[in-house]
Formats: sequence, C-alpha cells, structure tokens
Amino acid sequence: MYYLTIANEVKLQIKTAPEKTGIYIFLDKNKKLLYVGKSVNIKKRLYSYLLSGKRNGKNSLLMKLAAHLDFIVTETETEALILENNYIKKHKPQFNIQLKDDKNYPYIRITTSEEYPRIQLVRKRTKKEDTYFGPYTDVKAVRSFIKQIITIFPIASCKRKIIPEKRKRPCLLYQLNRCLAPCSFKIDEKEYKKNVMQVIKLIQGKSRTLLGELKHEMEEASKRLNFEKAAEYRDKLNAINKITQKQRIESKNIDAEYDILGIKTTDNLGVIQILKMREGRLIGQEHFSISIPLNSEIRDSLRAFILQYYSKVNVIPKKIIIEKTFKDTEVVNKWLNEIIQNSTQEIKTKLTQPESQEHTKLIEIANENAQYHLESKREIKEAKKMQLIQVLKQLKKELSLPNVPLRIEGYDVSTLQGSHTVSSRVVFLKGTPLKSAYRRFKIKTFEGENDVRALQETIYRRFTGSLKNEPKPDLLLIDGGLPQINGIFKVLKKLKLEIPIIGLAKKNEEIFFPKEKQPTVLEKNSEELKMLQRIRDEAHRFAKKYHKIIRKKKMIQLSLENIEGLGEKRIQRLLDHFGSITKIKKAEIGDLIEVRGISKKIANKIVQYYSRNLE
Repeated sequence: MYYLTIANEVKLQIKTAPEKTGIYIFLDKNKKLLYVGKSVNIKKRLYSYLLSGKRNGKNSLLMKLAAHLDFIVTETETEALILENNYIKKHKPQFNIQLKDDKNYPYIRITTSEEYPRIQLVRKRTKKEDTYFGPYTDVKAVRSFIKQIITIFPIASCKRKIIPEKRKRPCLLYQLNRCLAPCSFKIDEKEYKKNVMQVIKLIQGKSRTLLGELKHEMEEASKRLNFEKAAEYRDKLNAINKITQKQRIESKNIDAEYDILGIKTTDNLGVIQILKMREGRLIGQEHFSISIPLNSEIRDSLRAFILQYYSKVNVIPKKIIIEKTFKDTEVVNKWLNEIIQNSTQEIKTKLTQPESQEHTKLIEIANENAQYHLESKREIKEAKKMQLIQVLKQLKKELSLPNVPLRIEGYDVSTLQGSHTVSSRVVFLKGTPLKSAYRRFKIKTFEGENDVRALQETIYRRFTGSLKNEPKPDLLLIDGGLPQINGIFKVLKKLKLEIPIIGLAKKNEEIFFPKEKQPTVLEKNSEELKMLQRIRDEAHRFAKKYHKIIRKKKMIQLSLENIEGLGEKRIQRLLDHFGSITKIKKAEIGDLIEVRGISKKIANKIVQYYSRNLE
C-alpha cells in the first residue's frame, strides 16, 4: 500500500501516483474516507480531478475537502472492483453512492445447516452454511409469504434450533397444521428435507418445476390408491396455483430467467426497481432507495447498486438487464461470475442491455414503477418536513421562544468517575439531524467529575473557537437540570450572547429555564416533547460513543507503551497500518518492519512482548 500525506494541495501528491490498476481513496483532514474509486491507471484517473473545466459539483467539493490520499495497487481490474466494493460497504464514504438503510432490509433464511431446517425472517446473513433469499423491502409481505409457505409446506419456523433428542410439547402451529413438529415427534428426516427443498423452489420462483413434481406425486399416490396423500398433493397444487396466478406478466420463453433493473433519480435521491423473471413468469419485484452524491450520473448509481445488491443475494439470475451498460461492464460481469464460482450456483450470469422487445417493454415498466416510488418518497419526505415545521412552531409557542427553533443544538457530557471526560454537540436543522455538524470535545481545563464545568468549557469553545462562525442556534438543549443550565447561562452572559437555553432532565422529563426554579412540563406523548427527547438522547449517545472510543484508545496506548522504543508517534503509525491491537498482536516481524519507524529490533520486542502476554 502506498500512503501519501497531503499538506496543502492534492495535485502535488497525485504526480507521484502509480500508473497501475487499483483503487484510490480520498480522505479528509481527520483521515475519514470521503470517496473510493477504481481505475486501470490510478495516476491518469487522478489527473482528471485536476481538470477544473471538467470538474463537476461533486468533484469540486471532494477536492476542497480532501486532505489525504491513499491508494492500493492490484494485479487485475476485477481485484480492484472487489476491493472498491469492500471499502464502500465497510466505510460508507459520503461521496460514494449508497444503498439506503441497508441494515433494515430483511432476508428469508432456511437453516439448511441443521438436521431439521427452519424458515425464518432475519436482518443479517450470519451463517454461510444456511440458505438466504433477499434482501426484500416489504417486511409485511415477507411475513405474509412465510405464513403462506408453512401453510402449504409445514416446516418449522421457530426461533430455536430443533434438537430431536430433546423432545417437548408441540406448539400452536402444529395444531394449525403449519408445522410437522420435529421437536416433538419422530419425523422422517428425508421426507422433511424434501418439503424444505420444495419450499426453496417456491421461493426461487421455480413454480412450474414444483407444480410438475407435485402433480407427478399426486398421480403416483392415486395409482397406489393412497387417496388421502393424493388429496394432500392436490391441496398443495391449488395453493401454489393461487399464489402464482397473481403473477400475470409472462415471457414467451418458459425458461426465461433474468432480473430487469429500472432506475429514476432526482437531486440526492434515487429509486431502483427490480422485476424478477423466473421460469418465464414475473414472480416478484423489489424497489430500493439509494442516496446519490451531487451531479452523479445515473449509470454510476446503477453500477454502485449492482455491486452492493448482488454481493448479498443467494442466487444471481442468468441475466441482469439494464437500459444502458457502463464503461467497465465486462469487469462487473467477471466479478458477478466470480461470486457465482464461490457459491453452490452452477449457471453463469450476464449483465446486458435489452436483447428483445420483451426486455425493452419490461425496462419501461421498471422505470415507470421506479418513477412512481420516487415521487411517492418525495411526497412523503415533503409531508414529514411540513409536520416537523409545525412541531417546531408549536414548540416556540409552548416554550415562549423568540423564534421558531429551526436550528437546535444539543449538548451532553460523558465521563467515568471523572476520567477521560468528553462532551458532544449534535445539531438538528428543521427537526432532522445534521450529522455533518456533530462535534466532539475533549475537556481540557480540569480533571475530575464536574458536569457543569465541562458544559461551560464546551459552550465557551463553541462560541469562541473554530466553530464561532457557524450559524447561531435558535435553541440550546442541555441534557441536565437547573445547575447545568445556570452554569451555561453565565458563559453566554459573559460572551454577551442572547440564545434561548433549556435543560431536559431525564427523571421526570421536566424542562428547566435559567434562573427559574419551577420547571415546565410538556404533555407526556406530545410531538414537541418527543422531538426534544430525540435531540437530548442523540447528544447523550454521541458523547457516550466518543467516551468509549477514548477509553479504548487509552487502553491500547497503555498496552503498547509497555514496549521499549514505542512512543506516541510509532504507536499511532502501528494503529494506522494494522487497524487494531488484535492485528498488531498477530503480526510477524516482516509485517511490523513495513511500518515507518519500526526497526527490526523494535519489531522483535513487540513480537516477544505479545508472545509473553497473550490473553
């Protein structure tokens, strides 16, 4: 890895970049990732950022914020693509396109790693041996689908793993014929797993194959005069037909298997619509919101989505059809097939433009649906904004404020028996968090446990230090009561600032004003109180998180400081290079001497120290 520290202008450092394939990373002054990009020629790509005539709004702002540059050389473009995608998923840089609220999208999991697999709705893919479907966007629809599945194929859907040796009484689902209760009775494992495989086919959209199998089994049962079993298969056939008859759009090719991707964007928001064609039938659709950096191209947004979405799905279809391909389509194709190669899937995939009138028509449908969802999201967003403004107007009235509190700053302190005391500031603009304006403070003027002094120092630094030119808040909200409020009021008075200030005490959710002993109480479930609580709790969370980071860093530093020859700078370089104390502990001498300032002698001492003090 090459690492460049840029003092003044990024362009001076770009000149030393390698003319090789890899990824490049822009970081801000705090070494927070701003943007990750891929190129077959890093140097050539970076030079394009310096062409002011071609620089768009996004690149202009990126170059303004960039203070450091990092890049990693790879052997192939596919390796670079994988690395780029991993970095984006891990660090979520603000200038890269992101799949919004990714953590909230549910999956259907079949616990195929178990003797008696269960079907569940989960939020994360935690076990590689299990089978996952999704991600989906409609949680209610997924829950409803699972209910339909266990009505047709009564496999277990409980939370706990089934251990046949530990028999227990069957639950209500057994009474409703929605579970065979392998936890209570001896069930034929082969027959049970046959049910599980049929469930998987149903979720995959292979309904024609499944219907053919069940029809054959029904006929065989009839031949054996087992009419009860034949009736069971008949009921399953009818139930599956009932589900699939809703899927009206069909392909002329009964083997057609592909995803159609439509996209519509506006400002910093986009919606991608996926239509899923399996066995010639449209079996499902999903739509996903994406956040889009300033002046990004639609094709870049679609490319970023494909990399994030298809790295999570269990099965990639034979074709992924998009309206227009992008420059490195072949590289993305290769990457998709490498994912398939590392899975149990046998059929390769192809990312392509429409190849028939059918594809073109479905692209139009996908785009139309994406536009509908986009407009719907915009309308909902605007309605929520209006609601928040109304809450703020009511808050002005309830608290007798001079102005509508459009900008509210929340403050809190975090300490552990007076050690490593820190404070936080969060900003809510028009009722929503402005995370780019969040700030953290290390308390410098005293040691010990004193919330009032810590808050006084924080407020003084806010209005006299590097933040003094920021917009003045319409309201200061403190996590605390009268002592904290009165302490801050003195600072504001000294600075000749007239800014409304209130304290929200957790115990009884009472609101305190400076010099007023009697607190104000808002209606318990009012939207006005809920907003103040949100801001107060966010300031508390942010301060607590920072305090935890500081404590952890100090513990790491103390551990490394025990090693002769390691000072603050070398410790920081080790942490920057390896990322964690765990990786430093596992590092070999050859790895350690790659870090600037770490000689072979010091590397030996590090290895010896941790070999003696392994936890």
